[in-house]
Amino acid sequence: MKVAFITNKPYDACETFVKLQIDNLPFSLTHLYGFDHPLKLDNANSKVRNNFFNTFLHKLSKQPTPEDVSYQLLKKGEFDVVIAQYGTVGILLTDLCKRLKLPLVVHFHGYDAVRNSVIAKNSLAYKKMFSQASFIFSVSHVMTAKLIALGCPAEKIVYNPCGPHPSFFSVVPTYSKKQIIAIGRFVEKKSPDLLIIAFSKVLQIHPDTLLIFGGDGPLLNTCKQLAHELNISEHVVFLGIISPKVYQQYLSESQVFAQHSITASDGDMEGTPVAILEASAAGLPIVSTLHAGIPDVIINGQTGYLVAEKDIESMANKIITLLSDKSLITTMGAEGKRRIHENFSSQRYLGALTQTLTLAAQKH
Repeated sequence: MKVAFITNKPYDACETFVKLQIDNLPFSLTHLYGFDHPLKLDNANSKVRNNFFNTFLHKLSKQPTPEDVSYQLLKKGEFDVVIAQYGTVGILLTDLCKRLKLPLVVHFHGYDAVRNSVIAKNSLAYKKMFSQASFIFSVSHVMTAKLIALGCPAEKIVYNPCGPHPSFFSVVPTYSKKQIIAIGRFVEKKSPDLLIIAFSKVLQIHPDTLLIFGGDGPLLNTCKQLAHELNISEHVVFLGIISPKVYQQYLSESQVFAQHSITASDGDMEGTPVAILEASAAGLPIVSTLHAGIPDVIINGQTGYLVAEKDIESMANKIITLLSDKSLITTMGAEGKRRIHENFSSQRYLGALTQTLTLAAQKH
Protein backbone atom coordinates (compact mmCIF):
# COMPACT_ATOMS: atom_id res chain seq x y z
CA MET A 1 0.00 0.00 0.00
CA LYS A 2 1.31 3.45 -0.94
CA VAL A 3 0.93 6.16 1.70
CA ALA A 4 1.47 9.90 1.38
CA PHE A 5 2.68 10.99 4.80
CA ILE A 6 2.27 14.76 5.21
CA THR A 7 3.88 16.83 7.98
CA ASN A 8 4.39 20.55 8.50
CA LYS A 9 8.20 20.25 8.59
CA PRO A 10 11.00 17.95 7.40
CA TYR A 11 11.97 14.76 9.19
CA ASP A 12 14.85 16.14 11.23
CA ALA A 13 12.57 18.79 12.77
CA CYS A 14 9.64 16.43 13.45
CA GLU A 15 8.61 15.34 16.94
CA THR A 16 9.71 11.90 18.14
CA PHE A 17 6.18 10.48 17.90
CA VAL A 18 5.96 11.57 14.23
CA LYS A 19 9.38 10.09 13.46
CA LEU A 20 8.20 6.85 15.09
CA GLN A 21 5.47 6.58 12.45
CA ILE A 22 7.74 7.47 9.52
CA ASP A 23 10.35 4.92 10.60
CA ASN A 24 8.02 2.03 11.44
CA LEU A 25 4.74 2.08 9.51
CA PRO A 26 4.79 -1.02 7.26
CA PHE A 27 3.90 0.74 4.00
CA SER A 28 5.54 2.18 0.91
CA LEU A 29 5.66 5.64 2.50
CA THR A 30 6.51 8.94 0.84
CA HIS A 31 7.14 11.84 3.22
CA LEU A 32 5.95 15.20 1.93
CA TYR A 33 5.96 18.32 4.05
CA GLY A 34 4.88 21.95 4.11
CA PHE A 35 2.60 24.27 6.05
CA ASP A 36 1.34 25.69 2.76
CA HIS A 37 1.34 24.75 -0.92
CA PRO A 38 3.39 23.52 -2.65
CA LEU A 39 4.31 20.43 -0.68
CA LYS A 40 7.97 19.43 -0.64
CA LEU A 41 9.53 15.98 -0.74
CA ASP A 42 11.66 14.81 2.16
CA ASN A 43 13.44 12.32 -0.05
CA ALA A 44 16.24 11.58 2.41
CA ASN A 45 13.77 9.94 4.77
CA SER A 46 11.21 8.62 2.30
CA LYS A 47 10.76 4.88 1.98
CA VAL A 48 10.14 5.40 -1.74
CA ARG A 49 13.52 5.36 -3.45
CA ASN A 50 13.11 6.58 -7.03
CA ASN A 51 13.88 9.65 -9.08
CA PHE A 52 10.33 10.65 -9.98
CA PHE A 53 9.75 13.05 -7.10
CA ASN A 54 13.26 14.49 -7.41
CA THR A 55 12.80 15.47 -11.04
CA PHE A 56 9.05 16.10 -11.29
CA LEU A 57 9.04 19.82 -10.51
CA HIS A 58 11.86 20.51 -12.97
CA LYS A 59 10.03 18.82 -15.85
CA LEU A 60 6.95 21.01 -15.72
CA SER A 61 6.82 23.06 -18.91
CA LYS A 62 4.52 25.69 -17.41
CA GLN A 63 4.66 27.54 -14.12
CA PRO A 64 1.84 25.96 -12.09
CA THR A 65 0.17 27.43 -9.07
CA PRO A 66 1.51 26.12 -5.74
CA GLU A 67 -1.69 24.15 -5.16
CA ASP A 68 -1.42 22.57 -8.61
CA VAL A 69 2.12 21.45 -7.83
CA SER A 70 0.84 19.72 -4.69
CA TYR A 71 -2.03 18.24 -6.68
CA GLN A 72 0.35 16.78 -9.26
CA LEU A 73 2.66 15.39 -6.60
CA LEU A 74 -0.22 13.51 -5.00
CA LYS A 75 -1.72 12.46 -8.34
CA LYS A 76 1.49 11.13 -9.86
CA GLY A 77 2.35 9.29 -6.69
CA GLU A 78 -0.70 7.03 -7.18
CA PHE A 79 -1.22 6.84 -3.44
CA ASP A 80 -3.80 4.68 -1.71
CA VAL A 81 -4.26 6.92 1.31
CA VAL A 82 -3.04 10.25 2.71
CA ILE A 83 -2.28 10.86 6.40
CA ALA A 84 -1.80 14.38 7.72
CA GLN A 85 0.01 15.04 10.99
CA TYR A 86 -1.83 17.78 12.95
CA GLY A 87 -5.28 19.09 12.17
CA THR A 88 -3.89 22.29 10.69
CA VAL A 89 -2.04 20.25 8.05
CA GLY A 90 -5.21 18.22 7.41
CA ILE A 91 -6.95 21.44 6.36
CA LEU A 92 -4.29 21.90 3.70
CA LEU A 93 -5.12 18.47 2.21
CA THR A 94 -8.94 18.55 2.33
CA ASP A 95 -9.67 19.99 -1.11
CA LEU A 96 -6.78 18.19 -2.83
CA CYS A 97 -7.87 14.80 -1.54
CA LYS A 98 -11.45 15.50 -2.58
CA ARG A 99 -10.35 16.42 -6.12
CA LEU A 100 -8.16 13.32 -6.33
CA LYS A 101 -10.72 11.06 -4.59
CA LEU A 102 -8.04 10.05 -2.11
CA PRO A 103 -8.96 8.91 1.41
CA LEU A 104 -7.69 11.36 4.03
CA VAL A 105 -6.77 10.47 7.61
CA VAL A 106 -5.85 13.27 10.03
CA HIS A 107 -3.84 12.85 13.24
CA PHE A 108 -4.44 15.50 15.93
CA HIS A 109 -1.80 15.82 18.64
CA GLY A 110 -2.52 18.72 21.01
CA TYR A 111 -2.61 22.44 20.33
CA ASP A 112 -4.47 21.85 17.05
CA ALA A 113 -7.58 20.77 18.96
CA VAL A 114 -7.55 23.25 21.85
CA ARG A 115 -5.60 26.49 21.32
CA ASN A 116 -8.06 29.36 21.15
CA SER A 117 -6.45 31.15 18.21
CA VAL A 118 -6.24 27.94 16.17
CA ILE A 119 -9.89 27.09 16.80
CA ALA A 120 -11.08 30.63 16.02
CA LYS A 121 -9.15 30.67 12.75
CA ASN A 122 -9.99 27.14 11.57
CA SER A 123 -13.39 26.17 13.00
CA LEU A 124 -15.18 26.25 9.63
CA ALA A 125 -12.26 24.60 7.83
CA TYR A 126 -12.22 21.88 10.49
CA LYS A 127 -15.89 21.12 9.91
CA LYS A 128 -15.21 20.78 6.18
CA MET A 129 -12.22 18.54 6.90
CA PHE A 130 -14.19 16.35 9.32
CA SER A 131 -16.80 15.80 6.62
CA GLN A 132 -14.19 14.84 4.02
CA ALA A 133 -11.81 12.76 6.17
CA SER A 134 -12.20 9.01 6.54
CA PHE A 135 -10.82 8.91 10.10
CA ILE A 136 -9.50 11.32 12.74
CA PHE A 137 -6.91 10.23 15.32
CA SER A 138 -7.18 11.54 18.90
CA VAL A 139 -4.50 11.01 21.55
CA SER A 140 -6.65 11.52 24.67
CA HIS A 141 -10.23 11.21 25.84
CA VAL A 142 -10.28 14.93 26.58
CA MET A 143 -9.21 15.61 23.00
CA THR A 144 -11.92 13.30 21.69
CA ALA A 145 -14.55 15.38 23.50
CA LYS A 146 -12.99 18.57 22.09
CA LEU A 147 -13.09 17.19 18.54
CA ILE A 148 -16.73 16.17 18.86
CA ALA A 149 -17.54 19.66 20.15
CA LEU A 150 -15.80 21.08 17.07
CA GLY A 151 -18.13 19.06 14.83
CA CYS A 152 -16.27 15.80 14.20
CA PRO A 153 -18.59 12.77 14.00
CA ALA A 154 -17.78 10.47 16.92
CA GLU A 155 -17.73 7.40 14.67
CA LYS A 156 -14.79 8.82 12.71
CA ILE A 157 -12.57 9.31 15.76
CA VAL A 158 -9.94 6.70 16.63
CA TYR A 159 -8.53 7.05 20.16
CA ASN A 160 -4.86 6.17 19.89
CA PRO A 161 -2.35 7.71 22.34
CA CYS A 162 1.29 7.57 21.32
CA GLY A 163 3.52 4.89 22.77
CA PRO A 164 7.06 5.23 24.15
CA HIS A 165 10.01 3.98 22.15
CA PRO A 166 10.62 0.29 23.04
CA SER A 167 14.06 1.12 24.43
CA PHE A 168 12.47 2.77 27.49
CA PHE A 169 11.11 -0.59 28.65
CA SER A 170 14.69 -1.89 28.84
CA VAL A 171 15.60 0.73 31.47
CA VAL A 172 16.20 -0.97 34.83
CA PRO A 173 15.61 1.65 37.52
CA THR A 174 17.94 1.56 40.53
CA TYR A 175 16.39 4.59 42.29
CA SER A 176 19.95 5.13 43.48
CA LYS A 177 19.90 8.92 43.64
CA LYS A 178 17.53 11.15 45.56
CA GLN A 179 16.51 13.14 42.55
CA ILE A 180 13.45 14.09 40.53
CA ILE A 181 13.62 14.12 36.73
CA ALA A 182 11.54 16.40 34.50
CA ILE A 183 11.86 16.85 30.74
CA GLY A 184 10.02 18.90 28.17
CA ARG A 185 9.68 22.29 26.57
CA PHE A 186 9.85 25.26 28.93
CA VAL A 187 6.42 26.58 27.95
CA GLU A 188 3.33 27.70 29.83
CA LYS A 189 1.30 24.49 29.47
CA LYS A 190 4.08 22.47 31.14
CA SER A 191 4.48 25.17 33.86
CA PRO A 192 8.04 24.30 34.92
CA ASP A 193 7.90 27.35 37.19
CA LEU A 194 5.12 25.78 39.29
CA LEU A 195 7.15 22.58 39.58
CA ILE A 196 10.13 24.60 40.84
CA ILE A 197 7.94 26.27 43.48
CA ALA A 198 6.59 22.86 44.55
CA PHE A 199 10.15 21.53 44.69
CA SER A 200 11.20 24.37 47.00
CA LYS A 201 8.63 23.02 49.48
CA VAL A 202 9.94 19.46 49.03
CA LEU A 203 13.39 20.67 50.04
CA GLN A 204 12.03 21.71 53.43
CA ILE A 205 11.51 18.01 54.23
CA HIS A 206 14.12 16.43 51.96
CA PRO A 207 16.95 18.99 51.72
CA ASP A 208 19.32 16.55 49.99
CA THR A 209 17.17 16.19 46.82
CA LEU A 210 17.99 17.34 43.28
CA LEU A 211 15.56 18.41 40.55
CA ILE A 212 16.93 17.61 37.09
CA PHE A 213 15.38 19.49 34.14
CA GLY A 214 15.91 18.50 30.51
CA GLY A 215 14.71 20.69 27.68
CA ASP A 216 14.69 24.22 26.32
CA GLY A 217 12.14 26.89 25.59
CA PRO A 218 11.03 30.48 26.18
CA LEU A 219 10.57 30.05 29.96
CA LEU A 220 14.02 28.57 30.60
CA ASN A 221 15.70 31.79 31.75
CA THR A 222 12.66 32.70 33.83
CA CYS A 223 12.91 29.35 35.60
CA LYS A 224 16.63 29.77 36.23
CA GLN A 225 15.93 33.16 37.77
CA LEU A 226 13.10 31.71 39.87
CA ALA A 227 15.38 29.02 41.27
CA HIS A 228 17.90 31.74 42.13
CA GLU A 229 15.27 33.90 43.86
CA LEU A 230 14.06 30.90 45.89
CA ASN A 231 17.68 30.27 46.89
CA ILE A 232 17.58 26.70 45.57
CA SER A 233 19.82 27.04 42.49
CA GLU A 234 22.28 24.47 43.81
CA HIS A 235 19.44 21.92 43.94
CA VAL A 236 18.07 22.52 40.40
CA VAL A 237 20.07 21.32 37.38
CA PHE A 238 19.16 22.59 33.90
CA LEU A 239 20.57 20.22 31.29
CA GLY A 240 19.22 21.81 28.12
CA ILE A 241 18.17 19.53 25.27
CA ILE A 242 19.27 15.94 25.89
CA SER A 243 19.20 12.76 23.81
CA PRO A 244 16.89 9.82 24.58
CA LYS A 245 19.95 7.84 25.72
CA VAL A 246 20.92 10.51 28.25
CA TYR A 247 17.31 10.80 29.38
CA GLN A 248 17.22 7.04 29.97
CA GLN A 249 20.35 7.26 32.08
CA TYR A 250 18.72 9.86 34.34
CA LEU A 251 15.56 7.77 34.50
CA SER A 252 17.56 4.73 35.60
CA GLU A 253 18.95 6.50 38.67
CA SER A 254 16.13 8.92 39.65
CA GLN A 255 13.29 8.20 42.06
CA VAL A 256 10.41 10.30 40.70
CA PHE A 257 9.30 11.85 37.40
CA ALA A 258 7.35 15.10 37.81
CA GLN A 259 5.47 17.37 35.42
CA HIS A 260 2.96 20.06 36.37
CA SER A 261 0.92 20.39 33.15
CA ILE A 262 -1.82 23.04 33.04
CA THR A 263 -4.20 24.60 30.54
CA ALA A 264 -2.34 27.64 29.19
CA SER A 265 -3.84 31.12 29.02
CA ASP A 266 -4.40 30.70 25.27
CA GLY A 267 -6.25 27.39 25.81
CA ASP A 268 -3.30 25.23 24.79
CA MET A 269 -3.14 21.78 26.42
CA GLU A 270 -1.12 18.60 26.28
CA GLY A 271 -2.23 15.62 24.26
CA THR A 272 -0.87 12.62 26.12
CA PRO A 273 2.71 13.63 27.03
CA VAL A 274 5.21 11.17 25.58
CA ALA A 275 7.77 11.99 28.29
CA ILE A 276 5.35 10.72 30.94
CA LEU A 277 4.76 7.51 28.97
CA GLU A 278 8.53 7.06 28.63
CA ALA A 279 9.21 7.65 32.32
CA SER A 280 6.48 5.24 33.40
CA ALA A 281 7.70 2.65 30.88
CA ALA A 282 11.15 3.00 32.48
CA GLY A 283 9.69 2.19 35.89
CA LEU A 284 9.45 5.54 37.66
CA PRO A 285 6.41 6.66 39.64
CA ILE A 286 4.84 9.80 38.16
CA VAL A 287 3.69 12.93 39.95
CA SER A 288 1.64 15.09 37.59
CA THR A 289 -1.72 16.79 37.14
CA LEU A 290 -5.30 15.92 36.25
CA HIS A 291 -4.79 17.35 32.78
CA ALA A 292 -5.64 16.24 29.24
CA GLY A 293 -4.51 12.65 28.54
CA ILE A 294 -2.38 12.21 31.67
CA PRO A 295 -5.18 10.48 33.68
CA ASP A 296 -5.66 8.12 30.73
CA VAL A 297 -2.25 6.56 31.36
CA ILE A 298 -1.35 7.28 35.01
CA ILE A 299 -3.58 5.70 37.66
CA ASN A 300 -3.73 7.94 40.72
CA GLY A 301 -2.47 6.06 43.76
CA GLN A 302 -1.25 3.06 41.73
CA THR A 303 1.32 4.19 39.17
CA GLY A 304 1.80 7.68 40.56
CA TYR A 305 -0.08 10.65 41.93
CA LEU A 306 -2.21 13.20 40.08
CA VAL A 307 -3.18 16.55 41.58
CA ALA A 308 -5.34 19.43 40.40
CA GLU A 309 -3.78 21.95 38.04
CA LYS A 310 -1.92 24.71 39.91
CA ASP A 311 -2.22 22.86 43.24
CA ILE A 312 1.39 23.39 44.22
CA GLU A 313 0.95 22.25 47.81
CA SER A 314 -0.53 18.89 46.79
CA MET A 315 2.18 18.29 44.23
CA ALA A 316 4.87 18.98 46.83
CA ASN A 317 3.15 16.69 49.34
CA LYS A 318 2.89 13.81 46.85
CA ILE A 319 6.56 14.08 45.96
CA ILE A 320 7.42 14.14 49.66
CA THR A 321 5.28 11.02 50.20
CA LEU A 322 7.25 9.13 47.56
CA LEU A 323 10.69 10.32 48.66
CA SER A 324 9.84 9.20 52.19
CA ASP A 325 9.01 5.62 51.17
CA LYS A 326 11.40 3.70 48.91
CA SER A 327 9.10 0.66 48.82
CA LEU A 328 6.26 2.84 47.49
CA ILE A 329 8.56 4.15 44.77
CA THR A 330 9.47 0.64 43.62
CA THR A 331 5.89 -0.67 43.81
CA MET A 332 4.37 2.20 41.86
CA GLY A 333 7.23 2.20 39.36
CA ALA A 334 6.85 -1.52 38.64
CA GLU A 335 3.08 -1.22 38.25
CA GLY A 336 3.52 1.71 35.88
CA LYS A 337 5.98 -0.21 33.71
CA ARG A 338 3.55 -3.13 33.52
CA ARG A 339 0.58 -0.92 32.67
CA ILE A 340 2.35 1.02 29.92
CA HIS A 341 3.72 -2.20 28.40
CA GLU A 342 0.28 -3.82 28.32
CA ASN A 343 -1.79 -0.83 27.19
CA PHE A 344 0.37 1.87 25.61
CA SER A 345 3.23 0.22 23.76
CA SER A 346 4.47 1.62 20.45
CA GLN A 347 3.52 -1.71 18.85
CA ARG A 348 -0.10 -1.17 19.84
CA TYR A 349 0.04 2.45 18.68
CA LEU A 350 1.54 1.58 15.29
CA GLY A 351 -0.83 -1.37 14.94
CA ALA A 352 -3.87 0.88 15.33
CA LEU A 353 -2.42 3.31 12.79
CA THR A 354 -1.72 0.50 10.34
CA GLN A 355 -5.19 -0.97 10.72
CA THR A 356 -6.94 2.38 10.34
CA LEU A 357 -4.96 3.47 7.28
CA THR A 358 -5.60 0.10 5.63
CA LEU A 359 -9.32 0.35 6.38
CA ALA A 360 -9.47 3.91 4.99
CA ALA A 361 -7.87 2.76 1.75
CA GLN A 362 -10.17 -0.25 1.44
CA LYS A 363 -13.36 1.67 2.18
CA HIS A 364 -12.68 4.46 -0.29
